[in-house]
Amino acid sequence: MKEEKQNQGVTLIALVITIIVLLLLAGISISTLTGQNGILSKSTTAGEETSKKEYEEILKLIGNSLRTDKIMNNWDYKKYLDEFEKEIKKEEKFKESEVNRKDDETIIVITKEGYVYKIIENRVEYIGKQGETEIPKLEESNISFVYNPSPEEQPWTNGKVVVGIFTQTSEYQLQYSLDGKNWKNYEKEIEVQESGAIYARLVNNLYETVCQATGNVTNIDKTQPTSTITFDHTSTDTASSVVATIEQKDNQSGINITECKWIYNTISGNIGTNEEDYIGGNFTTTPEEISLKVQIAGTYYLHVLSIDNVGNKKETVSEAVIVEKIPTVADLTTNNYVNYVDPNGSIIKCAVLWDTNSIYGNRGVQIVAMNTVEQVTFGSGDAWQAMANAYNGAITTLNARASAYLNTTYANNARCIGSVPNNPNSESSEYYKYGLNTSPSIKKEDLNYQADYNQMNSLGITNINTQYWLASRAYWRHVATATYTAGCRYITTRGELFTPKSDVITTSGSETMISITNDGFFGDIWYKAKEQTLGLRPVFTLKLDVKIIGDGTSSNPYILDI
Repeated sequence: MKEEKQNQGVTLIALVITIIVLLLLAGISISTLTGQNGILSKSTTAGEETSKKEYEEILKLIGNSLRTDKIMNNWDYKKYLDEFEKEIKKEEKFKESEVNRKDDETIIVITKEGYVYKIIENRVEYIGKQGETEIPKLEESNISFVYNPSPEEQPWTNGKVVVGIFTQTSEYQLQYSLDGKNWKNYEKEIEVQESGAIYARLVNNLYETVCQATGNVTNIDKTQPTSTITFDHTSTDTASSVVATIEQKDNQSGINITECKWIYNTISGNIGTNEEDYIGGNFTTTPEEISLKVQIAGTYYLHVLSIDNVGNKKETVSEAVIVEKIPTVADLTTNNYVNYVDPNGSIIKCAVLWDTNSIYGNRGVQIVAMNTVEQVTFGSGDAWQAMANAYNGAITTLNARASAYLNTTYANNARCIGSVPNNPNSESSEYYKYGLNTSPSIKKEDLNYQADYNQMNSLGITNINTQYWLASRAYWRHVATATYTAGCRYITTRGELFTPKSDVITTSGSETMISITNDGFFGDIWYKAKEQTLGLRPVFTLKLDVKIIGDGTSSNPYILDI
């Protein structure tokens, strides 16, 4: 029994000793693994060194591959670094790295682990690792921004703003960024082309941020204005209009509405922003309505050139407007007839005397009444003053009487047949004397009637079976009898031209407005007047854009419409 107890005691002691030995061995193993010179620490260090070398080797490979391109393409050093920077950013290994351009000679790469590399000339140099020492923190006020022009000096510009960045310390490197990711060393004022934030920071030698501040450029407007175009309808005809509503906006510097322009044409694509090409007109307000009308059928587009207060321009092209051909006055020809409505609502059947293809068509289509509209009397009274005044004012009198029938809805002017088509009141300013001691003197004759008279003959519309005046004066002297005849030309009931002659006066005296007879060269001068009443046949110049409805024949003349 004693022996058994003794064996058990020995066994417990041995167990305790074994445990103690194991603990000692475990402590030695942990120290070997985790100590400053332990296996794990050495393994971590080896892993970091491998990672550092891997980054470094990739950077060197990029540099080596670009040197051939540098030589072949004759790049300068800045171009070489530009391409180097692009290749680094494309490399998968550096996707999470920060790539900074220190200047035109140096690139700084900071990996996601905080490894910092400097690329200069043909070298890739490891600088150190971020985060190994505590970083001092400075107040944001250590960095300040100055803008030129400032918003106070110039609220808006479409140019650049020069930004100066300043710091109160020289211990750290001042850097700037326009996107908050890519940083460059600040060396001089920065030219900023777009409104937005500008970032600045102070960094230590490992490019760890000591202080950061944000500036803001607010007065650059390079945004084009906007324009919307809507139509009341997008199909019309050549005699009608469409109304376009144009609204123009600019949310920054504002729209310069009086400089905005438009043109309406058949070009579906952009015509550009040259202001001289926009000849349709200017705007006065926004939104604004404009009426658009054309005389030629086709597919049309409204082009609007919007300009803001700093000169940014934007062309906007509307949707298509289909314009169909509708007959208008411009389509009339000299074989057409028209029912003209005078201001009193009376219908006057007319024939086309001059169309747009004639020598006088540049002023519009001219139509002549196919009957007289009233009777006009000249030559009443025996007083010389009355006779001379009637004769001298015959042309203007007849044209003035014709103007009473002008309907401005359809026509621009009215005149008497026989006046000059493009200058109705044309007349001679000279006077006849022939030794007559009379006052007032009478004007010389003219040939105004010839254009209308020849045209009527060619169209077969001279004879309307009634006599009518021509706005043209005649004067004739019969030498044998020393007889002087002055009068107004007219068309007889047979459709023939009548010019006053003294022999006619001698036989009847009834065919002339004014008759002057001289009994002898040295004898007394005596005169007499013969009253004469003939019809007025007016001519109207129609507006080219007035619609015509019907078939234009003599039996079914066109009807005018607007």
